[in-house]
Amino acid sequence: MSSMFESDKLSYRAYEPLNDFDTLHAIRTNADAFRQAYWDDPVPQSVEDTNAFATRVRSKYILFVIIYLKSLDHEEAKKDNPIGYIGLSKPEEMQTMHRNTRVSINIVPNYQGKGYGTEAIQWSLGWAFRVYGMHRVMLRVHERNQKALNLYRKLEFQEEGIWREHFWYEGRFWGCIQLGMLDRKWEEKQMVK
Repeated sequence: MSSMFESDKLSYRAYEPLNDFDTLHAIRTNADAFRQAYWDDPVPQSVEDTNAFATRVRSKYILFVIIYLKSLDHEEAKKDNPIGYIGLSKPEEMQTMHRNTRVSINIVPNYQGKGYGTEAIQWSLGWAFRVYGMHRVMLRVHERNQKALNLYRKLEFQEEGIWREHFWYEGRFWGCIQLGMLDRKWEEKQMVK
């Protein structure tokens, strides 16, 4: 790894509205991606909605970056190739001593299932535990999103609870599963590598 803002196949850059708005807006306007990742009502997202989302996230996250696919081809490397975003939430107000954060990730649908989500989450865990000194990283996933749930379990996040019938989708309620990883589990995994 040549930089703290890179992993094997990916690089991570701060969100820049002029460069990254189209990627963020494409994610927010993809109905399937929107329903998998957001709790908001599934209404068409305007440019103003995406701008408001970006402003809100940047104010509530200690880390919010656009994920770029690195290329070994010199000509391809000249082109930006954003494939999603990842972020770590700030600890809740007046609860910083607990050192908990939540990871949020969204990969553009064409790039899902290729290992990029795994790599980006592992990179964000390094930031959470090594850079920010967090004790616990958690995430939430809709019960119906089995691919994401399988990924998080493969990364050894532990199920911490379920909010029963929390999410309405396609005529029925689904649960929301919260998973977490403690710093000592992450350190243990690093020693095995």
